Amino acid sequence: MKTYMSTLRDVFDSDVVYEVPRFQRRYVWSESNQWEPLWIDVSEIADEFLSDSDVTSVEAGKFVYRKPHFFGAVVLKGVTSRMSSAKKFLVVDGQQRLTTAQLLLTALSDGLHEKGLEDISADARRLIENSEKVADANDQKWKIMSKSRAFVSFRHVMDAIDNDQFDEVESTPISECYEYFKNRCVMPWLSKYGDRGGFAGEMLLTVIAEKLQVVDIRLEGEENPFEIFEALNARGEPLSEWDKAKNYILYKADQDASIDTDQLYADYLERFDTDEWQKYVGSGVNSRRRTDVFLDYWLESKLRAIVDTRDVFRKFRSLVDDSPINLTGLCKNLSSDADYFIDRESSKPTKAPYEDLFHSRRLMLRLGAAWPLLMELNRALDIDMERERCFQVLDSYLMRRSIVGATMRSLNEVCIEILKLIPRTNSADVTTSIIAHLKQCSERRDFWPSDSDVKDAVMTKPVYRDWSQYRVRLVLEAVERAIMRGKRPGNPQVGVNLPIEHLMPQNRDTNDWPVPVDWSEDDEELREHVINTLGNLTLVDHGLNSKLGNRPWSEKSQILHDEDNLYINKELLNSAPSEWDEDAIDKRGRRLSDLIIRIWPRSDAVTAEIENLQR
Repeated sequence: MKTYMSTLRDVFDSDVVYEVPRFQRRYVWSESNQWEPLWIDVSEIADEFLSDSDVTSVEAGKFVYRKPHFFGAVVLKGVTSRMSSAKKFLVVDGQQRLTTAQLLLTALSDGLHEKGLEDISADARRLIENSEKVADANDQKWKIMSKSRAFVSFRHVMDAIDNDQFDEVESTPISECYEYFKNRCVMPWLSKYGDRGGFAGEMLLTVIAEKLQVVDIRLEGEENPFEIFEALNARGEPLSEWDKAKNYILYKADQDASIDTDQLYADYLERFDTDEWQKYVGSGVNSRRRTDVFLDYWLESKLRAIVDTRDVFRKFRSLVDDSPINLTGLCKNLSSDADYFIDRESSKPTKAPYEDLFHSRRLMLRLGAAWPLLMELNRALDIDMERERCFQVLDSYLMRRSIVGATMRSLNEVCIEILKLIPRTNSADVTTSIIAHLKQCSERRDFWPSDSDVKDAVMTKPVYRDWSQYRVRLVLEAVERAIMRGKRPGNPQVGVNLPIEHLMPQNRDTNDWPVPVDWSEDDEELREHVINTLGNLTLVDHGLNSKLGNRPWSEKSQILHDEDNLYINKELLNSAPSEWDEDAIDKRGRRLSDLIIRIWPRSDAVTAEIENLQR
């Protein structure tokens, strides 16, 4: 390894191509974290010298003694190339810096061109483009190249700028970087100096070319580029756990002569560089890229153990090194599990109705911790009926715990315990093993609530106040589906956020909702409690919620009869008394609780026969 302190002129002032390998992540630098701080540093140096009216050339004054701006490190490895082509280097680390520097220089060159400063613009252009001879013979016009789909935007942007078609380019971080430097930095800055624009432009180009310095590390011989790449990311955007894992896979692939690394990347790993996978999920401090979330769950499913988020890459690296399957097989496994993960996270329907319903409920309850178990079940269960039966058990377990208000904080531990029960080679009767395990769980952290637990919660908990509305809606939608089963669909909007209605209103006119003569404060407190229990709640069609309002029961019931088509309300009206009071709420709560324990049966009540659920 050899190390140099180089300026950007040293890096770009020759026919050279810096090739970004396929395994490098996409361009992720942003305005607030990198572009703006860089521009502030560059413009302040130039402003400092331009503020001195005696300075009339870049050689004058003390410019040469000005402390340079450290721009970070780049790690390069020379690649053999033809004599007629540009010198070529593989960018092991630093592609974000090199790309940003090229875009800044391009923005400056174009800004100078628009100001009519052609000579200085051409000087900047020479740091961006290779000579015509090299470019025409080898298609090496630009000094940064990549075959990666995630990086192809750079060439699109540069070609579009060159052909005056930038307005037609799709917005990407690379195009946004160029636009930021040109329109919000370079052009206003040059305009600020008016008649001194030519001198200002020359000064700015000199600052960028001479005062931006990088630690230029050149690898030689058998030096391990991956280990160096992993260590050198201090100033730039931190590598995610997935970035490290992907790069390690491709590093290992490069060591295996039987593997076509580019093909391996294209077949199994390139998918993870799309916007869908790079999106941040979760909220606040728990927000992570989807790739990292997936890798964490995938690794736990393989190791059958909980993995600390800070330890994912180290564990993954050990798994790769110790894996009995070849690297291509491991990547194929990753890609297959990714298909299942992304389809289920987006609620893509399949031919497995109960599995679909389970995942829609899991997403509403935000129970991602179940994923290690779900991945293993997806691999192990290829018998449709056994698969549906297994998901019915898990659905019952999670929904019963949700209804009684049991904590979900230990769900990852419980799922890992279940995961260990699944044979790696023979998946026969997995459901029976899971039922047997959950039956014996007795602690608050893992128990499977009994029928009496569920009935008590439905009858007494003020769920509208204690639960989130989406959980109340989820349970009422399940009741609607259960009542509708075997009948023609009543309302096609079930599952599309139907409004929740209080049958006895929260805000009541005593003339419409009178109280007995001997009514006490305790009775009033009881009424305020029961109106938020499940027995007093229902779903209504869109638009009916405001129409029902706080009307008396006689009018509400008539509107529901005439205008609503939900089976849950048909059942309500069939058994509803002439008055809707605490007694009526209690009786409906009992009916709902009976339905709910049948919808989510416990223990041996879960059978292999899965009812045909209407979606």
